[in-house]
Amino acid sequence: MFYDKNAFYREKRPKYKTPEKLFELYKIFFENLLLNFLVFRLSLLVEFLAVIIPVQLLLTHLSDFGPHCLFLFVLTLWILINIQLRSNSVRKIKSQVTIGEISMSNRRPFITYYRAYANLITAISILAVDFKIYPREFAKTETYGTGLMDVGVGGFLIANAIVSPEARGITSSDRLEQSLTLKCCLVVLFH
Repeated sequence: MFYDKNAFYREKRPKYKTPEKLFELYKIFFENLLLNFLVFRLSLLVEFLAVIIPVQLLLTHLSDFGPHCLFLFVLTLWILINIQLRSNSVRKIKSQVTIGEISMSNRRPFITYYRAYANLITAISILAVDFKIYPREFAKTETYGTGLMDVGVGGFLIANAIVSPEARGITSSDRLEQSLTLKCCLVVLFH
């Protein structure tokens, strides 16, 4: 019987397109990476424009027009909520769900928002109080009365007290030991 050495090479083998598949995987990976990066940057920009800039303007340039800005904000919010409530998708959901069925989780987002705004206003006030653009009536009072910074100190304390472990009912012996250790360190440092 005649033996053909090249028969092995002539057999039909599946052709794997490894470089093309690898290129496709790299392309998909880098497109998703780039897209996620751009979405992240865009969300940072939108949050900066929607949260930080209005607060900064209300504490500096627009401080005389605070009530007017608040009225416009509430009016715009009311209009947007009414437009949203009139949409068909919200009507379907409203007809299917009753208020008693809505479960509240342990996290309260309004506390997070309050703490974020308290920290933001505190940071802007501390940094801007030394400049002429910051209104003097917002600064700390020197003799009597209250200013925005005085109210901010109380708001800052309340914001941190709301989320303290004691307020949430979390107590353990480890926490007690840690608290006592920190207090002892402070006593040693300041005496």
